[in-house]
Amino acid sequence: MLEQVQNKKIGVDDAVEKLRHLPFEDLGFACIDHHRQIRRGFPEVIYCPGKATEHIIKIFESLAAKGNNVLATRAAPEVFDALKKTGKFPGVKYEKLARAIVLEQKELPPSKTVLPIVTAGTADIPVATEAQVTAEIMGQ
Repeated sequence: MLEQVQNKKIGVDDAVEKLRHLPFEDLGFACIDHHRQIRRGFPEVIYCPGKATEHIIKIFESLAAKGNNVLATRAAPEVFDALKKTGKFPGVKYEKLARAIVLEQKELPPSKTVLPIVTAGTADIPVATEAQVTAEIMGQ
């Protein structure tokens, strides 16, 4: 791109605009932020409600292709079944109570901090379990 600017094939403003969007992958139905891992320490999480199963699979594939751990939350069992049927993710797991799909591709060093998860009763257990699964995949 710098050569294009140097050779006056594109202007500086155009180059800056292209660089601004460089870390993103546009799938047409979703824009994946692949630099979130760099900025936040963990890649994007897929929030499944409202998304078509085939879209969730494409997003999952995109995130997994970078070699990072992948987490999809509030996922129906049917989404996990469809993801598993692709055969692309042999280590993928479904945490039923948390309704979370987890693909651990690299082990993170455990955190030295303690993260308490508190509930107000048994009705909160699914949300607490989701918090636990999320914390664990993020190294907490």
